[in-house]
Amino acid sequence: MMFFGAGSVVSGVVNGIVQDKIGPKKSALLTTGIIIVMTIITVFNVRATSEFGWLSYLMCFIWGFQDTCGIIFTSRLCGFEFENHSEPFSVFNFVQGVVVFAFQIV
Repeated sequence: MMFFGAGSVVSGVVNGIVQDKIGPKKSALLTTGIIIVMTIITVFNVRATSEFGWLSYLMCFIWGFQDTCGIIFTSRLCGFEFENHSEPFSVFNFVQGVVVFAFQIV
């Protein structure tokens, strides 16, 4: 999980630089591409290998990277797209809590 944290830290810096250079719309497409790459690596790691190796480290790093990309994208939407700054974050946190609770029950 150390690589998950490293991916999160690197993602924060890289995502800020990328958004400044290419803009938020293209950055959202890049985030979608990163999520697709992470999904492919995860599926390949789970199906192809049954051992813990370098692909597991790469999977954790990219998973942390895409997780932070998604959080930054969501926070940007909540912060810039709405006039009131407290309501969108409140609704997001409420919905996130309900969904996590529902998945934990299942």
